[in-house]
Amino acid sequence: RAGWRLVESNQHAQISELEARVERARDASARTALLARPSLGSNANKSSVDQRQQALSTTDRARASSQELRSALALAEDTLLVAGEAAENLNRQTETLNRVKSNLKSTNESLQKAEKSIK
Repeated sequence: RAGWRLVESNQHAQISELEARVERARDASARTALLARPSLGSNANKSSVDQRQQALSTTDRARASSQELRSALALAEDTLLVAGEAAENLNRQTETLNRVKSNLKSTNESLQKAEKSIK
């Protein structure tokens, strides 16, 4: 269980770092958009429009990436939950098998004693 918690903790740290990177990219994109104000002249204005389009495109990609990361995190959390439950089930089954083994050993010993007393 401790191993799963460590894995989960590492995944949360990685997701947090990726979300911080996405946020920094959004901030950079917003700064670029603010600095790309229309200026005099058609070429400068076209360049400004291109920069704004690029900034919007970058922002959209950052948002899509952020959503994908959230989805991946949710999937990873679900996977950890299922894996933890499976590990608990395996532990219970192992304990059951160990009890069965012990009971069989005890029964075998009783049978051997019974055979000796019959002879």
